[in-house]
Amino acid sequence: MMKLKKTVKSLAAAVITLSLACVTVPFTASANTDTTTISFWQGDVNGDGDVSTADVVLVLRYLNGSVGASVQQLTRMDVFTNKVIEMQDYNKILDFAANIETPQFVESELYSAIDCTSRRYSKYDYELEKEMGNYVITANTSSAGVNSRIFETYNDYRDYENLNTVQLDLDGNIGSGFIVGEHVVATAAHCLYGSDGNGGFTFCPNVEINVYNAAGTQIVQTYTPVSAHIPVNYRAHLTIGDGFEDNYDYALLYVEEDLSSHGIWSLGCMTTEFMATGSNVIASGFTAHDSVYSRYYSRGPIRNPVEIDTGKNNMDLRFTSESKLYGGKSGGPVYYEATYGGNTIKSVIGIGTGAEPQSNNTWGTRITPTILQFYLNNPCF
Repeated sequence: MMKLKKTVKSLAAAVITLSLACVTVPFTASANTDTTTISFWQGDVNGDGDVSTADVVLVLRYLNGSVGASVQQLTRMDVFTNKVIEMQDYNKILDFAANIETPQFVESELYSAIDCTSRRYSKYDYELEKEMGNYVITANTSSAGVNSRIFETYNDYRDYENLNTVQLDLDGNIGSGFIVGEHVVATAAHCLYGSDGNGGFTFCPNVEINVYNAAGTQIVQTYTPVSAHIPVNYRAHLTIGDGFEDNYDYALLYVEEDLSSHGIWSLGCMTTEFMATGSNVIASGFTAHDSVYSRYYSRGPIRNPVEIDTGKNNMDLRFTSESKLYGGKSGGPVYYEATYGGNTIKSVIGIGTGAEPQSNNTWGTRITPTILQFYLNNPCF
């Protein structure tokens, strides 16, 4: 048993070392794209017939936004077949590679591709109180080797667990966010950028990030961001007024201090097929019910976009669920829970951005490889 533990520890260390060493190495897809069904060993992401450290690294690099993935590789990564690519897949492939578990030879329909595109962003510097121009994050086209505007009424529960869901004080308005890196808080673009009251649009000039205690009743730490970043597409569609800005409703805040002591959320990607499963997702954020202001969560099934009117929402970029969002929860995480080896990992697969009238069903932005790269591999903080 002791030898086994040392082996796993050594393999995990090798994965971390190799993943850091490979960050800038381009990969080329080699899988056949002419078929809709593939057969493979679980966890054999690169298709070489073996589950090894190389496959573990590919999944890790995909989840930290370093590389993209072909539809074949995306399908091979999902060892739990729950149609979500997240850290539990990484954990199980690590066990396969360490010979702790034995992979099965399986057959699967290919998943649909997940958005992975180059995108322009705007940066606002809070210290200088001015915009710093735009920048581009180029998509990982190489594959991995082969102010709240939510409606009222409620069905929420107090969230005593997710201390890494934070409150945003937006110049007197309230929003939510979540910690995704040592210095990065994710949120919705509309929380940080909106009307200037004179017919134009501007960044919110005064933003504070508040971390609450487990009870969600008291602020334990406040941070002032150094900069805010939003997609240029969000600004452009908002200015035009064509209603398509929701497809780009995500943003980040960068702080100088280390936020890791509060906990960092794992991120994952829901596949298009996941949205047809009816699986439960959970929306977390700050709001008030019966005069009690706190952190709340709501659980509900993902909704199948083919069964509803999606309007101007591009469902390659958006999602909707029956988890509930209320005033103040905009920008909070929408996550999926997966259990493996007795451990449950919560992976954020979306950002809550709005809700339907009457039902309060959540609408939000999907976490895609494009957004993983923006949050986890952004060179322009």
